[in-house]
Amino acid sequence: MKTMTKTSIHYAPANFAHIYGASWVAHRALANRAFRSKKELIRTFVHTMDTASLSEKLSLLQMQPQLGELLKTLPTLKTHQFEAFMLFNTVYHIKFDFPFIVSVKHKTVNDLLTIIEQRLSNTPQEEFREALSQLHLIATNRLRESFHTEAAPVFR
Repeated sequence: MKTMTKTSIHYAPANFAHIYGASWVAHRALANRAFRSKKELIRTFVHTMDTASLSEKLSLLQMQPQLGELLKTLPTLKTHQFEAFMLFNTVYHIKFDFPFIVSVKHKTVNDLLTIIEQRLSNTPQEEFREALSQLHLIATNRLRESFHTEAAPVFR
């Protein structure tokens, strides 16, 4: 839910906890803030994550869902693709200590297999940055989608 004034919009943190999968991100991004645009709101969420501590970022990456389990629900997923992905996913998680994170929008299962295989060659530092970058992309997509589905504003 949001509250609007003539020049700004106030958003309730509880409605945005899902954006990064952790309520602390929404609370920090939205704390006592009014936003003049949706772009400003998105930039604030990204900035909140960028300025979080390394341990907070790692914790956030570690709590993301395993993509392999989500892939099971795809009707076009073939058994050999799932098995390959789960093998790559296990190796990835052991190497980097967090699940494989990628924005799946507009990607096929074969795209995802190629991406995870390529990213396995990254150093831990490179992959940490890439995983955060993907998480930003996912969160930005979630924010944009939430603007299309939110309830009507409450005026003060």
